Amino acid sequence: MHASATQISDWVLARASHTQRHYFSYLAVQVANYTVLIKGVLHINDTGTFSAPNEYVCADIVAGYVEIHHSELQSFCDSISNGYIIIHHRRLVMSASGLDRRPTVLTPPSSPGQYEQTRLDTWKLIGELHELNLDAAYDWALKAGDPPYDTLLELVQTYRLGPIHDECTVDLVAWQVVLIDNLSTNDGQVALIKVRTFDSIDTNQISVGYRTVTKGIARDRGTVLGKDIPWRKDDNFLLGDLAIAVERGEWVQCYARYGGRAQHQYWVLDPNTSQNPRRAVWEISDPKIERLTKWMHAKGDKKRQSDFERAIAVTGWMLGFGPQYFDRESGYNTNEPDAVFACDRGIMVVECTLEPFGPEKVAKLVKRTHSIRMALDISGHSAMRILPVLAVAMEVPPSAALRNAHESGVLVIAGQTKLDELLGRTMRFPDANAVFDQAFAAMAAKKTGEE
Repeated sequence: MHASATQISDWVLARASHTQRHYFSYLAVQVANYTVLIKGVLHINDTGTFSAPNEYVCADIVAGYVEIHHSELQSFCDSISNGYIIIHHRRLVMSASGLDRRPTVLTPPSSPGQYEQTRLDTWKLIGELHELNLDAAYDWALKAGDPPYDTLLELVQTYRLGPIHDECTVDLVAWQVVLIDNLSTNDGQVALIKVRTFDSIDTNQISVGYRTVTKGIARDRGTVLGKDIPWRKDDNFLLGDLAIAVERGEWVQCYARYGGRAQHQYWVLDPNTSQNPRRAVWEISDPKIERLTKWMHAKGDKKRQSDFERAIAVTGWMLGFGPQYFDRESGYNTNEPDAVFACDRGIMVVECTLEPFGPEKVAKLVKRTHSIRMALDISGHSAMRILPVLAVAMEVPPSAALRNAHESGVLVIAGQTKLDELLGRTMRFPDANAVFDQAFAAMAAKKTGEE
């Protein structure tokens, strides 16, 4: 369907804060006497930076970014609804013909992020096929640019554009402006909830919803309005505090909301009580999972590869999976994956590595996954879903290797932040099916370029 300027502006203005900054970044190619917009992103409520020129021109390639003030968002929406935008005195069109073509619209998804903690609202506008072969010739042109870029992919990443498609595409991306801070605490009697927002935000637009949960059942629920929350300055932020009475072992699930829209959710746990019976059993011999955490933080030490593999296997068990760990030290050969996690929804084929990975590691995991797929097909379980997963102890920046993994259907969980999130999730009641469904959906989105 086509979207009107009113539909687009209503969506944008409902999410754009008057006090935050909004940017439009883009990649375009000069064709004859017009400029084809390959990819553009409107970053709403953006707090990031661009380590690149406002406008970059190299051969036929044009890239750049511009700040769009809140008062200019309406005119931006008017233009883009008709398939063009004027930036730096250039008219960028969403068609290969050079003519204005109204873009079609994909239904705006609500992309919640990993494990549904953060809501990132996006809306994708699709123009015509740009009919350009973005091959190695552009990479070589960029190597001669001033400043030089090694590849077109590096230029795209610098301007924070995300995946490039065959169609001229504009993504509208609304970032959150309020969240529940991880400094929130729960001592089994009172949960102290800390709400963080920008110091320029209208706190009257903020509210916090909550529910107290024990053994998977909500005992109490309610809402606290921003006008009733005491706020104090914290650098460039405002930090609000509210107290919620709890009983021993209860958790509080909080929802940070702005303008009537939920933007972030967070579980404030009682650290002395786990609602996960598997974790409770594990902690008999490993109080506060200190040993397991040490195994998980094994990056940089090749001798601790087995520790990292065990940590991933134990974490999978705590999350509710039936894991099979193929410990090399126990005599398994190198043809097996490091672990297989099974649940009713499907099977995860898991490889673990302490170091950055290349295409060989991805190819090996894909081959092992294919072998398991064939075995399931032969045994009459062809409907069983399989998800290859690569667990990496180190952070993995955007790279050709990461892109290759996503294109190959491999979910990459990398870096201590993501791994610690997995450990944190083991405090909750185990639900392997939910974990698998979320992971499978996340991989599908990455593979198709929706994230």
